[in-house]
Amino acid sequence: MVRPAAAGLVVAAPRIVSDDPFELIRDRWEPPPWPGEVEVRIDRAAADDPEITGALETLACPACHRRADHLELDRIARARVHYAVTCAAPPGWPPLHLWALWQAVSLLAERTGGLRLDPHTPRLIPAGWRPRPPTRPERFAVGDWARVLGFQDDDGGTRLHTAGMHVFGLPDLEVRDVRPDLCRAWARLLLGLARALVHRQWADLAAEPARVSRVLPGRLEITASDVAAALAEPLPAHPARRVAVSLRHATPVAGSRPRLAVGPPPERRGPVRTWHVDAAQAMGP
Repeated sequence: MVRPAAAGLVVAAPRIVSDDPFELIRDRWEPPPWPGEVEVRIDRAAADDPEITGALETLACPACHRRADHLELDRIARARVHYAVTCAAPPGWPPLHLWALWQAVSLLAERTGGLRLDPHTPRLIPAGWRPRPPTRPERFAVGDWARVLGFQDDDGGTRLHTAGMHVFGLPDLEVRDVRPDLCRAWARLLLGLARALVHRQWADLAAEPARVSRVLPGRLEITASDVAAALAEPLPAHPARRVAVSLRHATPVAGSRPRLAVGPPPERRGPVRTWHVDAAQAMGP
């Protein structure tokens, strides 16, 4: 199975330029808190790196993203020194590569004065943000690493999809033609589905670590507690409320990573938009 990899960028790093960027953080680097092997690579990134230019284009678009601070975007666009951090580790629990990525990017940004950019979600990460410690699988907040983006479809509905699931070695999830008033509920539901897929994969890997390939489910059920755990929220009043969905490979989108299309389960009859309402209501507020 492919080793999950997580990539982050430290952009607009004005203070220090080094041909060996890892030397900038080596004196403060801490080994992982769990046994295991993790690879960390830090490279110089060109100003016209596609990940930087693509992220800037999305972050500057008010129609498809909550617009980022224009001064920070301008600073990135004018800068000539950027560092790219890539971390990889064996798949499964614990996600050592995510812990290593956060540490490397944070130390490098602090040392160089750079901004922290997640190019895949995409987002600029505030200096004080840190992921919740992954103490055990049940408390792992998938929403710290994946997020949901929304785009207007031609027919007036909204297309929602996760971004960032590749760091777990999984495809992203998408749902189409969602009514605008249901977008918040469905964004939460997608993150609950993402958590269920991640935990299913971790369980499969623990049971059969030697298997090279994994079959993604065609049908999946999640509960309200899955949604709360994905977002590190308190247990909801009705944690057993559940929603069943079907999953199939989505039509490829140019320039995008593979996605799974989320739809009603096979036993469901009636309009898809009605199912969107029922699923959102089943998960509660």
